[in-house]
Amino acid sequence: MKRLLCLTLLMTCVLLAARTVKITDFNPQKEDATTAIQAALDSKADVVIFDNPGYPYLVNPLFLRSNQELVFQDGVVVRAIKGSFLGTNDSLFKGEMVENIVMRGEGTAILEMNKRDYWDKKRYRPAEWRHTIALLTTTNVRIADLTIRSSGGDGIYVSDSNSAKRKYCKDTLIENCMLDDHHRQGISVIGAENLLIRNCTLQNTIGTAPQCGIDFEPNHQEGEVFINCVVENCLFTKNAMAGILVHCPGQRIPIDLTFRDCVVKDNVAGIVCTVDHNEESPSKGLVKFQNITIENNDLPVRLRNTRPEGPAILMRNCLIKGTEKTGAIINFATIFQQDFGNVVFDDVRVVKSPKQRLAALNSPRGAGVTLPPGKITVEDSETHKETIIDSSTINEEFPRNEEMVNFNVASFKGKGLKPATQNVKADNTFALRTNYIPYYQFVEAGKDIDIDFTTLFLAETDRMVNCKVIDTANETQISQFSFKTPTYTWHYSPTVTTVLRLEFDTHQKSIIIKSRNPGFGFGAFPAFKAFRSTGTLYFQVPADLKEVKVLVQGDDGEPVQIEVIDAQGKVRATSEYDVTGQLLTIKREVTAAPEMWRVRIVKMVEDYTIRLGAPIQPILYSSPDNLLK
Repeated sequence: MKRLLCLTLLMTCVLLAARTVKITDFNPQKEDATTAIQAALDSKADVVIFDNPGYPYLVNPLFLRSNQELVFQDGVVVRAIKGSFLGTNDSLFKGEMVENIVMRGEGTAILEMNKRDYWDKKRYRPAEWRHTIALLTTTNVRIADLTIRSSGGDGIYVSDSNSAKRKYCKDTLIENCMLDDHHRQGISVIGAENLLIRNCTLQNTIGTAPQCGIDFEPNHQEGEVFINCVVENCLFTKNAMAGILVHCPGQRIPIDLTFRDCVVKDNVAGIVCTVDHNEESPSKGLVKFQNITIENNDLPVRLRNTRPEGPAILMRNCLIKGTEKTGAIINFATIFQQDFGNVVFDDVRVVKSPKQRLAALNSPRGAGVTLPPGKITVEDSETHKETIIDSSTINEEFPRNEEMVNFNVASFKGKGLKPATQNVKADNTFALRTNYIPYYQFVEAGKDIDIDFTTLFLAETDRMVNCKVIDTANETQISQFSFKTPTYTWHYSPTVTTVLRLEFDTHQKSIIIKSRNPGFGFGAFPAFKAFRSTGTLYFQVPADLKEVKVLVQGDDGEPVQIEVIDAQGKVRATSEYDVTGQLLTIKREVTAAPEMWRVRIVKMVEDYTIRLGAPIQPILYSSPDNLLK
């Protein structure tokens, strides 16, 4: 025993003094090598060699340490243990507030998880944060020459630690890596300064939204930055959504993001770039796409929310090819009333069929297109004839629509409203999914109410559906509740007679609402947003109104078609099956009493929005029996 103790102490001293250690020095167990690997990482060695024991290293979550080089030798596989990683934030390797780290492979080295295991809701809580490598407020990290596969979130996640003042990673290099078969993204970048990603392939992402090759998407306007971020010579292919996604909520520090010498092919969408969301205070900065080939994506390019005073997008020396499914090659969209602009096309080449449009605009608030000088060379894919399209020609095609710019939605006035009937028509097939869903319900003092919810887990997330309950008589919050079960019933005992507004945030799930009590409807202020739903909705038209205005748009590039039907059952207007915002204006004769009109959703793809023009009360009913008046 004494001799064994001496040998153990000697080995400990040798390992602590060594600048290079091997994992096999720590006696890794074939069924679980976690303890041995973490001990090697904790040994303070300068270099930790993952040598090849002839079998995969099966592990639970591992934690990176500062000032270390990790070398994965040829043939080494580090694999997540099946049945582990039950925590929604468990990652294969996590580095939090660490610095000076290298993770590099030699030959063929693989880091992999068990994505399809995590899809089993009986064994795992649904989540999108089981990353292969999570970098949280790190400094000076290099990841190179590795195959990174099948995470329950992102292959590589570049973000911040909740406990750090700095909300981004600094000095990060990712090169010569294969990011394959991840659940959410190949790489997600939440915040980074001096980031270089080069010579990587990001492919086969499928599982939960957004399902892109790479996603630059801060969580907040403040603190998280994209400063000197470069992606070069990378391939983005066969991802379930976009190859490249840039989605900024309105950064306070100017964006500096460059993609160059990349290929984006065989994805559902090629490039989707949204650079702003703050109407009152535009962001600044520049997103550059230089020498990019975009081919065989159903939605090649979608650019959103640019305007003259906001961030600019530059597309220089790019080639864009559509598919047979492609409608418009370049899709513009904006939520602002300011004209879409600040996109420069410099020597861009588009190859399209005669049936395809060069550009389309989705502008539900009536903004037009005002592009700065630039040109696009368009080649007919059948005749190979070339035409040069100047940006001024595109501007002329999409003028500003002042009628839509001036379209207003009335604010809801609930004071004094009561159910028109005591009948309850609870049948409702409309599923709702967004961060703000208003729903109105009449309540009478002393009479308990019940509202039933069906939750559709269309997004793999364990986040709750949250609801605030507002008394519309004085705009005061009087209650709140949350749920995430497939079905849920909210029970409430009112002490006053009023109309309540229930405000839901579904966190990417969708919900179906069915009330057991008279007098209820869907709020349409600022808009009614539905998800994967067709059917008929009713609204009340004031007796003296001479024009009924209904605005419809498909969201996220998804077309929708509606009919507006009057009180006599006559179809008065039909929209095109399109993603573009469309204003339907119907003239009518004044009547002795208000009328119930209908909107019938003829067909849709997934997300769409309906707005009712003022002075129509902004509320839609699943049945006229549920009317509040």
